[in-house]
Amino acid sequence: PEHKYLIVEALRQRGYTCGITGDGVGDAPALKRAGVGIAVFGATDAARAASDLVMTEPGLSGIIHAALLARSVLARVQTIITYRIASALHQMLLLAVGLFVVYPAAGFDDDVEESAFRLPVLMFMLIT
Repeated sequence: PEHKYLIVEALRQRGYTCGITGDGVGDAPALKRAGVGIAVFGATDAARAASDLVMTEPGLSGIIHAALLARSVLARVQTIITYRIASALHQMLLLAVGLFVVYPAAGFDDDVEESAFRLPVLMFMLIT
């Protein structure tokens, strides 16, 4: 178990992110220090507490499934963030056009208060 910790530490010093599997009390320091610590099925409570991922089925095929699932979740989150940023920019552009380019009070009598039509433009922005 000590060699696992030394390997993890050497990889971290070189700038790598590493994942390691373990099942016992001796593996707990390496599991804690690794970028991704994986406690295998049947691991001790110490290994489970020190790890980032706990396998609930025997075998290591669940690691691949977890990595693929994490990538799909990350792709979905990135898509949502891109949509939200694009939507916010769209609303800011419409707000700027509505408030600064199209002056709503233009073409009305001089006795109309200037801010009389600015509130509906803001409400229109909130609706869209």
